[in-house]
Amino acid sequence: MSLDYKAPFAGKNKYLKFFCDNPAIDSKSIPRNITKHIDQLLNQKGKQNVTPSTVVHEYNNSGDFINASSVTIDNKKIKKQKVLHEKKEDKKKEDKKKENEKKEDESWLTILEDCETKYLHKYSPERNGVLRKAPKLDSLDAEVPNDLAEKVKTIINVIQKKKPSVTHSEAVYNDLFVFRLMRVLLDEFDNHEMSPFFLPGEEELVAMTTQIKTLKVKVDHRLMYKADGIVRNKNDLELMLLETAGAFKKNDPGKIAFDNSKGMFALQAMLKTIADKYTFATGDSFKLWQMKYSKYGLYEYVRIAKAVVSEEKKDEEACINSVNQFMLKMKECLNETLSTIKLLEEEHDVRKQESESDDNTCGVYLSDVICPKIFKISYGKHSKGFAKVITLSPDQ
Repeated sequence: MSLDYKAPFAGKNKYLKFFCDNPAIDSKSIPRNITKHIDQLLNQKGKQNVTPSTVVHEYNNSGDFINASSVTIDNKKIKKQKVLHEKKEDKKKEDKKKENEKKEDESWLTILEDCETKYLHKYSPERNGVLRKAPKLDSLDAEVPNDLAEKVKTIINVIQKKKPSVTHSEAVYNDLFVFRLMRVLLDEFDNHEMSPFFLPGEEELVAMTTQIKTLKVKVDHRLMYKADGIVRNKNDLELMLLETAGAFKKNDPGKIAFDNSKGMFALQAMLKTIADKYTFATGDSFKLWQMKYSKYGLYEYVRIAKAVVSEEKKDEEACINSVNQFMLKMKECLNETLSTIKLLEEEHDVRKQESESDDNTCGVYLSDVICPKIFKISYGKHSKGFAKVITLSPDQ
């Protein structure tokens, strides 16, 4: 043991005086009677077998004895305190994050309330309580399963032939590329207990029809909402929606903005239909891909994945890598959606049974929390002015 200071000593404790007079003494040079005395004190405190590395000598002048009450460092206790401190810091960060999110939501409410409606299209997301936040595009570089990679490569090779080019029309783009990718995606869920499947081409969105009926509006089946594709589960619950905004590389800002809002209202109808079906479930677990309920009657609409596509042979490697990562993200999102639906179903059944047996209400119903505005819009009738809407969108 070595000490790098020398303190004046005026007490009667001869053991403590020894260390004050010899601050730089090596531990091997300490007289035996002093080390024996220290060992006796440690044994009295039940601190046997303490290694030198864990000993802290806190010597206090207390008559003829050394007060060694704090003679050891409890490494386990220190580790525990460190963990508790880290948890405390994590909680502070989480509380700060929630506080910032609350301020952000309140700011949005103020902005939307104060904004002159003449500057917002009647069917724009912001005017209808939907916040289009900045895209959450992850930089993915995950390992792609060989079978998935081979299927994607086959599809890319098909569009490279340009027989015909996917720029020809929306129908060709869907047939040669988009629909094939969706089928590859659903192949990944062949053995899933909820048995999701893909329906391509002008498929009726039943959720929209259902919600329009609840508004006591006459439903004209000639004008029902038809999507470019829909993913349903074995119970015919609609989980994913496909909208293709024209042929590949067709730059039509009005059509892109319109389809963005059209798809948004469709997702809201899907959310509401699920909330009505599992009305006893809790809102805490209610989250679907791209659209989720936030708070204060607001909804978040965020793009979370994109792929760079090319028909050119020279871009093949980059295109395949981009589409592969996009497919993995799609798979992750659909898997999360299926898990969420399963959780909602379980919560609904349990809380419904509790409500019936206790003759009590379950509190807040999910169907009362999820109450978005429902609109069925068509390009021919409602698209005027949508070219301006796209300027409000973050990276369409």
